[in-house]
Amino acid sequence: MALANFFDKISLSVSQRIKGYDRSSFEEKLLSNCVGIVYGSNCLKTSEGRAGLDLAVRIFSRLYPKITFLNLAKKTYSLTYTEQLKSLATEINPEIDCSDKQAPTIYLVVGKVSNFTAAQPCIYIGSNNWNAYFSTAVAQTCKDTNNPFGIGSAICFGAANIFRCIFKEELGNTPLDKDFCFSVFSQGLCHKAKVAPVLPASIPISFTLVGAGAIGNAMLWSILQLQEVIGKVTMVDDQTVARSNLQRYVLMLQNHINHPKLTIIEKLFEKHPGLSIEPLQAKWQSIASILTKDQLQLLVTAIDTTKERLEIQSLLPKIILNAWTSPEGIGVSRHLNFIEGVCLSCLYLPEYQEKSASVKIAESLGNAAVEPFIRQYLANDLPIDDNFVAAISQICGIDEQLLNSFKGDQVEIFYSEAICGGRVIQNMTNGQVSQDLEVPLAHESVLAGLLLGAEVIIQSLQLRETPIEPLTKINMMQPIHNYLLEAEGKHHSGLCICQDSIFLKRYTVKWE
Repeated sequence: MALANFFDKISLSVSQRIKGYDRSSFEEKLLSNCVGIVYGSNCLKTSEGRAGLDLAVRIFSRLYPKITFLNLAKKTYSLTYTEQLKSLATEINPEIDCSDKQAPTIYLVVGKVSNFTAAQPCIYIGSNNWNAYFSTAVAQTCKDTNNPFGIGSAICFGAANIFRCIFKEELGNTPLDKDFCFSVFSQGLCHKAKVAPVLPASIPISFTLVGAGAIGNAMLWSILQLQEVIGKVTMVDDQTVARSNLQRYVLMLQNHINHPKLTIIEKLFEKHPGLSIEPLQAKWQSIASILTKDQLQLLVTAIDTTKERLEIQSLLPKIILNAWTSPEGIGVSRHLNFIEGVCLSCLYLPEYQEKSASVKIAESLGNAAVEPFIRQYLANDLPIDDNFVAAISQICGIDEQLLNSFKGDQVEIFYSEAICGGRVIQNMTNGQVSQDLEVPLAHESVLAGLLLGAEVIIQSLQLRETPIEPLTKINMMQPIHNYLLEAEGKHHSGLCICQDSIFLKRYTVKWE
């Protein structure tokens, strides 16, 4: 049993959550804890329960090296299902310990169970349609509906609380959540009895997804759980799966490393033969001009950078749905009316000059003197070569052996893998990194993706009779509260494109 082979990225992520982070202490605490996942007949006999178990394994086995499955159903079919869960866990982390050698130190209980008591802390989660149930005292029921969003969100809230419980001293004793019901449909806390629309068995969808990273993975996981989807999805992403991506890409397994993301995703969607997938394996800027009007009716953004979001809004899609992660939490934004409402650019117009890519990379390496050298490689689209390796090694004091594996790659790949992925930066700093290297925890990215997927379905089926505020923000490092929705007006400067008469006219002509 050992930590995952993408643990550098995990360490990088946690270092941004824990003050005075020490990697050795973090590893020791991880290895001394074991998460028990408990379930019974209610979970296994409901589609929500089964989806929840699948997602729980996809989240927990990325961070925790020890997981125990406690199956209370005791039926033959349930034993087979448990073996499938263990197999999935090892496909994510081949070194994970799923044996019963160590008693769990904390439990995640999915669905209604009987005859289960534990002296250790227990997190109970369940769901009903759009509603996510959370409790620290009482087992919660899972319902059998065609809706993965309530249970998926509940799993994420459960994961957040287990993380805060295990690392409570390091996190300043942040309290766990009190019992709550969260409605993905209304995007807020609610009473369990509150009714929301039931999803039909077959759901028509048509949208373009830009970015198949961590948020995109989670959004697509939610679509995959639906009973039947028909229509067309265009996906734009130019990257292959890197080992470090497994830290929070819930669809990706060890055997997907070095394969194009979209190739893997297209294969997964074969379970929905009525859905046409158009994978565009390219940077979105290179195909923006060929996107049709139909493909711009509903554009879904799951990307990292401010610059790309500003450029996407300039294409004037009819509707944009957007999700993000940040040090302050996760969120989704709904841009349904370019003329009257807040547009995507309003949220991302810079209040100060953005750092260039070369400056960010140089700062991340801890030496501003290397910036002109990096800028030259970026500007000329040069691959990493012996000169790059020698210069970075000499100027920044990095062992050449750590850099040699990136020869032939573009500098952007070096930044993504060596720095953001933790393969170099961890060896330099024991995890203390630049604030520009924001790396979310898996459950944070997953919740952002689930909320984004929910918005896609709600918009596709026109389910909301009454609009809600355009922004939802959730800080998963703190207990949930009642004020998750935020109003947002057009940009205060008056300089956004949605305040420009030419762009307003172009949008009106395009979509009238």
